[in-house]
Amino acid sequence: AIDKAGGGSPVEHGRILRAARERAGLSRRQVADAIGCQQQSVGDWEDGRARAVGEAREVCVPSPTYRTQLADLLDYTEDERVVVGVG
Repeated sequence: AIDKAGGGSPVEHGRILRAARERAGLSRRQVADAIGCQQQSVGDWEDGRARAVGEAREVCVPSPTYRTQLADLLDYTEDERVVVGVG
């Protein structure tokens, strides 16, 4: 999941996505319509989801295609990895 989130924590990715969406003044529905996904998907990316009632929430990350569309729409990206050394 960390690699799917571009190297960052999936939880942190959700916080970044929500902040970018709110900064843009868009609802989850507007984002979903703009990138061609379900509104619930945007909620899953921001807040995670539980597979069953009472179970822990697991954080989901958008696919690379959706991440690119989100970055273009919301003018953000969290896909850049921090270089901590060269080997």
